[in-house]
Amino acid sequence: MFLGRYNIFTFIVLLSVSVVSYFVLENLLSTYLRPGGLKNMRLLFFAIIFAIFLLELLLRYGLGNYQSYSERNGQLSYISHYRQCMNWDINTWLGNRKNRIRNVNTSEFKYQVFYNSMGIRDKEISLLKPEHEFRIIGIGDSFTEGEGVILKDTWLKKLETNQSIKINTINGGRSGSDPIFGYMMLERFMLQYNPDLVIITVNSSDIDDLVVRGGFDRFKADGSIKFKKGPWWEWLYGTSFIIRHIICDLCGYNSNLYQPDDWQVLRKKALKEIYYCLKQFKILLEKNNVKFFIVFHPLWQETVKDFWPFTGLIKEIRRTSEMNILNLLSYFKNEKINSKNIFQYYWPIDGHHTKKGYEVFANGVAQELIKLID
Repeated sequence: MFLGRYNIFTFIVLLSVSVVSYFVLENLLSTYLRPGGLKNMRLLFFAIIFAIFLLELLLRYGLGNYQSYSERNGQLSYISHYRQCMNWDINTWLGNRKNRIRNVNTSEFKYQVFYNSMGIRDKEISLLKPEHEFRIIGIGDSFTEGEGVILKDTWLKKLETNQSIKINTINGGRSGSDPIFGYMMLERFMLQYNPDLVIITVNSSDIDDLVVRGGFDRFKADGSIKFKKGPWWEWLYGTSFIIRHIICDLCGYNSNLYQPDDWQVLRKKALKEIYYCLKQFKILLEKNNVKFFIVFHPLWQETVKDFWPFTGLIKEIRRTSEMNILNLLSYFKNEKINSKNIFQYYWPIDGHHTKKGYEVFANGVAQELIKLID
């Protein structure tokens, strides 16, 4: 509970504590109430507890509204956004995955993920680049790491079979990352691979991540990080679906535990932080004489709905002509991805791309890549 993980067992513990508290209270009141009154009070109490338990099961396993990402994918626990990765450096960010195998088993897909000796999801890669090899590093979150498919079906690996020249891609994606972490990972670790090109991917989950985590100010002088604190009642939200419906449906909070108006203000601030981070990428890569471009890619909801939070930022970048960018939302629409066929390209529960979705992603990137190579 104190680690930011809450589940049905936490809820049962709370009910058990309530039962124990009741018997303590009953014992204290026994000298003041008639036996019949005690019996009726006990029946009423346990009827209420039983009704609460049934309602919790219905909302949790029946309706399933307000499930977190981990819960949608079969995990029992709600994991707090505000308490993840409390100590950070490049060694803990990648080191805890070195030479590891991760078994992925959800209701939609099942496979194994292999992490190499450097802690990235890729084959072993030499720091010495062979002659005539064009080396590309992809930086991003789980969409770049390739959640939902095996390694050869990720968009980066699809690029290797999409070009007429010899390309070697290095998967610098990490589930749970964001542009700030991606920048630090590139600066402190990935540049030693001597890339010719870096592709930086951004999606709207990065906006939410920066609202919670902050920008570069998340890093402290001692090397640790500090995210923003969630509301004091988050543990109740994580424990009970009854509480989630009360907080969201009656009190008007969103699943990130903010009022909508406050959330929009913070998202605008996060977009500015992302823009600043992309400028830092530009400075870093130009200093190291490395080409780069930025890919803005949509989640499935944005592909079928008329909402795209990066419209203003993309216009600003294009107006200043300071960075090469690719708007994959436009490409997806040109490829006729719509509400009727969307789940051929995205997993409906998990939300990441299917094999077919990553293939279209790679095709869109390949068109931009040809311009830079030529």
